[in-house]
Amino acid sequence: MAAKYVTNVASDGSIYGFNATDKIGFFGVTPIVRPAVSASSSSSATTITQLNLLITALGNLGLITPGA
Repeated sequence: MAAKYVTNVASDGSIYGFNATDKIGFFGVTPIVRPAVSASSSSSATTITQLNLLITALGNLGLITPGA
């Protein structure tokens, strides 16, 4: 099934994705389900690992270009 492009000109915004399993992609990337990234950490190394996971997740969604 092809991806659907959606636009909304309403000033109150939009919500995309009804469930965590709904796929979303931005800026032409392949849509994916909502990524899961843990927010708690107990050490600097764990924090860096989690930050790298977050960067990867945002890149996979198409919201950022990692390493650019």
